[in-house]
Amino acid sequence: MLWRKQFLGEDTPRQLLDTLVYLIGLNFALRAGDEHRFLRVGSASQFELLVGSSGEKSLKYTEDISKTNQGSLKHRKLERKSGTVSENHDFPERCLVRLFEKYISLKLKNGKCDSFYLRPLTFLTSDCCYADVPVGIHPLCSTTGRLCKAAGFTGYYTNHSLRATTATRLYESGIDEQLIAERTGHKSVAIRAYKRTSGKMASTVDNIIQRKSSRILDTKGKASATPLISHDVEEKAKQRDLCLKLGDGTTFSMKF
Repeated sequence: MLWRKQFLGEDTPRQLLDTLVYLIGLNFALRAGDEHRFLRVGSASQFELLVGSSGEKSLKYTEDISKTNQGSLKHRKLERKSGTVSENHDFPERCLVRLFEKYISLKLKNGKCDSFYLRPLTFLTSDCCYADVPVGIHPLCSTTGRLCKAAGFTGYYTNHSLRATTATRLYESGIDEQLIAERTGHKSVAIRAYKRTSGKMASTVDNIIQRKSSRILDTKGKASATPLISHDVEEKAKQRDLCLKLGDGTTFSMKF
């Protein structure tokens, strides 16, 4: 909806800046405050633009020391969160790699400020759209909330909501919990707090418990061709041996 209502895009310096806050927060699952605020350009930047042998570009992000990676003895073996985003050829208007390059090209050449998010100029020049001054902490932290309110969303939203959205999208798509944690940076079961179950998932649970349908929805909300539990259990109920056959072909037998 944010794209359809043109709250996100690249038509103006402000819109491009908002879009980068949104896409960076979503794709790299950044926390609301410091991870956005302390993003940098230059030699100490957390970003690295990569070009493959075929010319395909990607953007890599490597986090600074965070609360889950603080440099102490117990965290020494933990790697910093790192993620890579490839070019989005399906939706080029939403391609973070392309928009990142465009934003960098519109910054002041040889500017002294190393902050990534810079304040949009009121009066644009031919080769620069951003002042050599960082965006204020309050305007930066309120970006997602401001966009969602303007779009008519109800509820309370912050930049941190993008991190929750990342975890939820991956969870609903059946991605392994370890892979979700690697993208979001969680190092414990805390990742489960960001999972959001859908109505289809709840319906699947009800169908499984009540055995209301022979076609059970999988984790992506699609009907499975094979029932989760075979009806062989009912057919063999009179036998002394109980045979339980799962949808993936696994069979359990119990003797009484």
